[in-house]
Amino acid sequence: MSLEISWYLRFHRGDTITFLVGDNAMGQVEHALYIETGWKFSASPAAEESGGLRVVMTRKNARG
Repeated sequence: MSLEISWYLRFHRGDTITFLVGDNAMGQVEHALYIETGWKFSASPAAEESGGLRVVMTRKNARG
């Protein structure tokens, strides 16, 4: 399975975006930052019962 996180980062107009991903997808999240370098992220356990991670991406040069 591949994630399309870099597409969301490329075309998202806001300064933050949140993804819910499986624990095994963290490498793909980090890879997206090599493609779209204007973002940073923080990850924490998701509150949902399904588990996984809540990843919040923030623009490095936020407008707000």
